[in-house]
Amino acid sequence: MSSCSLNFVVINTRGSSSVQPFIDALSALYAKYEPVEISVQAGGSTSGITSVLDDTANIGNVSRSPREQVLSSKKLSKDWKEKEIKTVTLAKDAIAIIYKKPDNLDAKNFYVDANNISKIYEAFAGHNNVSLSNFYFGNNIKEDFNVIPFARSGAASVSGTAEAFLHNSGLIKDNELDKTTFETLKGLIDYGSNTITTGESNVETYNFFKTNARKVGSMTYLSLGFILNNIDAIHKDGFEVLNYKINDKVVTPTIESVRDSSYKWTRPYNIVFSLKNNNEEKLKSIKEFIKFTVFSSNYSIKEKVDEVYKSQGLIHLSDNEIKQMFLIDKSLKNKTINELLDANEDLFWTSDYSFNPIRFGVEF
Repeated sequence: MSSCSLNFVVINTRGSSSVQPFIDALSALYAKYEPVEISVQAGGSTSGITSVLDDTANIGNVSRSPREQVLSSKKLSKDWKEKEIKTVTLAKDAIAIIYKKPDNLDAKNFYVDANNISKIYEAFAGHNNVSLSNFYFGNNIKEDFNVIPFARSGAASVSGTAEAFLHNSGLIKDNELDKTTFETLKGLIDYGSNTITTGESNVETYNFFKTNARKVGSMTYLSLGFILNNIDAIHKDGFEVLNYKINDKVVTPTIESVRDSSYKWTRPYNIVFSLKNNNEEKLKSIKEFIKFTVFSSNYSIKEKVDEVYKSQGLIHLSDNEIKQMFLIDKSLKNKTINELLDANEDLFWTSDYSFNPIRFGVEF
């Protein structure tokens, strides 16, 4: 990467409001090394996908796999293939639930597991009352409280966070949910009267939630990175993080439990862009930005990039996960990332449709 170029490049990005602060922080860091300005606009993951296809953005920011949206539409599939769109997974995030518990009960006795996750989804759909006692495993709750759900407006049809909340828990399959609940959370039908809708971003959602979630049983979902970066304020505001039980083990949502895969409610932070960008200088800048973020071998730069990940509560991909974005055969599978970059970097810059079967970055 050259820092002496006189050509100033502007890259426009649009999409997920969850990914936005991450790209903002990375672009501010990158601008210290390269004459590149990266403009970041929110609008939701869906807009990130469509804006790359209609050329209103150079990069789409997507907090979920594009797979379902792209493959469910013949037009999107055709455009995705023709434009040679590449999905690059930059980081791993997680989804977690915060809630207001009764004062006399211990948060360690509340958790979601395979037996009650359907009740979480039923509550957020908003058509039926769901008791908070479904998620409590201590002494009996003396007074019964219903869950008061605060869900993203537009549901999974608009929000990558809402889609990851629905699809990525690791506790239940979509076909195990009842039809009304599933269609509601997909955004195919309206929420029921119990559900209170929030804005799309974590900041909007939490600010609205803390102002309006006065009653016991109030509950919403957020990016784990946002929760961990604001955990003191969240506790001060009177809320707890819901634990997660899998394989007979109760897990607290943390960076460590996501990294070791004991907490499975995870999602990718993706960017998508066209490898057929006619502006060669802009395409080169996009590739250099990705290499700066994912592959930098400069220790000082890597340290600063690591600080961005840490400040956002995000997790780097493992080498094996990064390798999934290279179009490699068995003869190269044992190569290190550095070896692949040295001799076969071109195999990274391959479109999603180059893979058989098609691959959208790293899919958790």
